[in-house]
Amino acid sequence: MKSNVIFAIVRRELGSYFSSPTGYVFITIFIFLSAFAAFWLPDFFDRNLANLDQLNEWFPALLLFLIPAITMGSWAEERKQGTEELLLTLPARDSDLVVGKYLACLAIYTVALLFSVSHVAVLAYLGRPDLGLMASTYFGYWLCGVGLIAVGMAASALTSNLTVAFILGAVLSGIVIGIGKLGMLMPDTALAQFAKALSLPDRFEDFGRGVISAENVLYFVMLAVMGLLANGFLIGRRHWAGSPSEPQRLALGFVRAAAFVVAAGSIVILGSRASARADATAERLWSLSPQTMEVVKAIDPERPVQVTAYVSREAPASYTQTKETLLGLLRELDVAQGGKRIAVRIVETEPYSDEAREAKKTFGIDSRAVAPSPEDRDMNTKQVFMGVAFTNGPRQFVIPFMSRGLPVEYELARSIRAVSAAGRKKVGVLETDAKLFGEFDMQTFSPREDWPIVSELRKQYEVVRVARGQPVPPDVDVLLVAQASSLMPDEFKHVMDYVRAGRPAAIFEDPLPLVNPNIGTSEPRDAGRNPFQRQAPDTRPKADMSQLYALLGVEEKPDVIVRDRYNPRPQMPFEPEIVFVNAGSGGPEPFNLTDPITSGLQEVVLLATGAINRSADAATKLPNVTYTPLMRTSRATQTIKVNDVLQKDFLGTIRGFNSKRQGKDAEPGQVVAARISGALPAEPPNASRAEDQSAPKPGSVNVVLVADLDLISPEFFQLREAGAKEFVLDNVPFVLNAIDVLAGEQSLLDLRKHRPAHRTLTKLDEARRAEQEETERAVTEANRRADEEIARAKAVLTKKVEEIEKREDLDDTGKGILLESVQSAEQRRVDAQAAAIGDRQSEEIADAKARSAKDIGSLQMRIRTAAVLLPPIPAFLLGCVVFTNRRAGEKAGVVKERLR
Repeated sequence: MKSNVIFAIVRRELGSYFSSPTGYVFITIFIFLSAFAAFWLPDFFDRNLANLDQLNEWFPALLLFLIPAITMGSWAEERKQGTEELLLTLPARDSDLVVGKYLACLAIYTVALLFSVSHVAVLAYLGRPDLGLMASTYFGYWLCGVGLIAVGMAASALTSNLTVAFILGAVLSGIVIGIGKLGMLMPDTALAQFAKALSLPDRFEDFGRGVISAENVLYFVMLAVMGLLANGFLIGRRHWAGSPSEPQRLALGFVRAAAFVVAAGSIVILGSRASARADATAERLWSLSPQTMEVVKAIDPERPVQVTAYVSREAPASYTQTKETLLGLLRELDVAQGGKRIAVRIVETEPYSDEAREAKKTFGIDSRAVAPSPEDRDMNTKQVFMGVAFTNGPRQFVIPFMSRGLPVEYELARSIRAVSAAGRKKVGVLETDAKLFGEFDMQTFSPREDWPIVSELRKQYEVVRVARGQPVPPDVDVLLVAQASSLMPDEFKHVMDYVRAGRPAAIFEDPLPLVNPNIGTSEPRDAGRNPFQRQAPDTRPKADMSQLYALLGVEEKPDVIVRDRYNPRPQMPFEPEIVFVNAGSGGPEPFNLTDPITSGLQEVVLLATGAINRSADAATKLPNVTYTPLMRTSRATQTIKVNDVLQKDFLGTIRGFNSKRQGKDAEPGQVVAARISGALPAEPPNASRAEDQSAPKPGSVNVVLVADLDLISPEFFQLREAGAKEFVLDNVPFVLNAIDVLAGEQSLLDLRKHRPAHRTLTKLDEARRAEQEETERAVTEANRRADEEIARAKAVLTKKVEEIEKREDLDDTGKGILLESVQSAEQRRVDAQAAAIGDRQSEEIADAKARSAKDIGSLQMRIRTAAVLLPPIPAFLLGCVVFTNRRAGEKAGVVKERLR
């Protein structure tokens, strides 16, 4: 190839395109449409995430407009202007012409993409986008152009009409983009799988996740090469069209094309087998972390771990990402440390196959019915295999199904560690009325399963049941206590002895556990009992939690919970009793960033939680005990009495939240979880303890105290397993981190936190918080005025009653009759005034909320308008300058011609 010819053609094409305002018009329209897709649609604000997910969904469709607009004149314009013959007679090969035209079109496309980088600037203004992910996404955008431009040029070579060239370019590009839809017509077939492999959107998907894989890069490169060869064939055909050798040349061309398609497909397949990929995300989500490599290095090479994965050949769209991540990490594990410590076997498994029988018989792995989700093309329920077994000699650990909500790398590393480590520490779970262990349900006459937290701990530790009323066994490394207040005083003594001895404990004490409100700290032992039952009420005393709080130097009111008006998902109206601990809440250090339990966490949800505050005299009485807040509420914090939260009927059955409940403003940043550790001061001799030689010696404390039990309720584990994108919560990691730190097992802490950062639109969050605070002030003021007016009305009634009682001209009977008459009349007036005041109060509150919603809507509209209209302006202005200069040049030429 002659580089001088190629670059001469590039300069000629670029000069021709950018000297005409038409090119700028297309670029301006493209930027406007891409900004519209990225920011105008309502999902952008509903999701509240600083990313380009919406644009990724629409980008292939935008290419159907941009690519033909760029390529339609590449060959068709030459034929239309009659310059094709001159071009083909230049002392250059056809390949030089094709490459020159291609590079010119690619440069134009690149300029259009560079103008659209303003979208990233919009995201940076609104939040904190992952710049590595943005770079990967834009590299994917560019590669899409690399492949489709060659296809569009081939369409231009077929005609001399620009309109026809545009339509043909859109049709051919549409085939490449939409071929994956064939899977909807023929699901579960080899043809559908092949069509999916050829689909451009499926190939782009990894780039949108931050993964740059050799397989996908090769796909776009091969698509471009095939398009360029088609261009060369169509241009070269004009040299020999109509000659006697035309049939032979055509046949040879088709044979070469078929051979190259096979070669290109083979190259792409080899690229997929190589598993070469780069992780561009800031959190390095799609590559093995150093923590995983440390787990692998700890394996004895004389006893390697065998990993057997049974995975369906085709997974539903909702599980595609999980499958690809699982297979990618397994392949990286297979080559880690030269393959000496881990051997990976991946088995494609389908229902009723020999592989399925092997999985069931050997490891108990079976398929799981996966219901279709909105992103699935096939709306039929499928039986999917995605289980992994780990064996190391006699040890075995099995993940029956890798649900899409599970952190894949963490699950793999933890499982490898479970079968390769020499021994596992012991976690004791104390029996309480919370019933974390499954028991027989006398109402349904069926056994209940263990709480998922117990099953989760068994994956890493040896979990034992600690009987209530018995001393904690000495071999227990960590004790988990849920609702210690439900214990009897003599049973609670063993918990106090355990804590006083400085042995590690995770204690969850909730004033109002919504999972079972009847076991709240301040509730009597027989709360929730049907009053019509003949069973005698349970009057046994409950544990006095103030003893524990005094020992730890903290205060937790047993009859008060905290509410939080901060809501990071404004499209979902949550009750304020649902407390979001979120890095973007605006509160004073929502997560402790220096403690290993909470550093790196992004969002935890608590339900009707209590508050743990350090007692005023703790620093004096417990000088060597460290109080470390772990999680705090936001600035919009309130408190409310437990009895005011829920509405109950006359039988004591809970009917939901009390619609008339009102909270009181509290100090922002209430502590809902804390870590208390350190040496206790010397105690005077205790005779009862002296007699018990088996009791541990007092001296220190090491406790993680959490004021919420719902934090570990089964619903949060189910939510995690379901993998809902809207709720990627850290409830489970927080609890496991706490157990790990208490047990001294911190090798998996960083890996457990390894997930995408929750990058919200912080600018919008701040505006929402400000509007919310303004609304709350208006509501508080409306309530205050209403209370004052009602108090004045009641004062009038009280005054009249006092005047009647002071009258001496009436006897007691007369006073009684008059009082009853006045009270009845005045009470009706007070009730009428209260109703009117309540109506005005409701209107004022509704108006305040409406103003807030309107202000937020106006702000969103301003952001939408600016994000959509401002980015196209530079390209538009540049086009206007070019158009003005061109017109001025034309006029100057006309004047000069006339002067001649």
